[in-house]
Amino acid sequence: MDDIPAQLGLNPDETKAYNSMNTRERFDFNALPDNNAKIIYIRTMVSRDRTWRERSVCLAMYHILLEYFTKTILALSALWSLLNIPFSSVTRTLIKN
Repeated sequence: MDDIPAQLGLNPDETKAYNSMNTRERFDFNALPDNNAKIIYIRTMVSRDRTWRERSVCLAMYHILLEYFTKTILALSALWSLLNIPFSSVTRTLIKN
């Protein structure tokens, strides 16, 4: 293991991004002219990873909410069926209002 993260003064997130670079990213990194460019490259990777994680969390929350919404609609449909209220009449009323 090399000590480039220590030489560049990378924080733990930046060190993790550096250690997880693939071959192409490492090639691009090594081709950069100076340490400032290398630090910016690593920070860009950290930002990209953070954005990806945030989007993944949002997508997961969307799916959870969609699942709860679907279960709620099914429960209401069952309740309306139990009360002999046609589901289509309820949806027509909701759409009109």
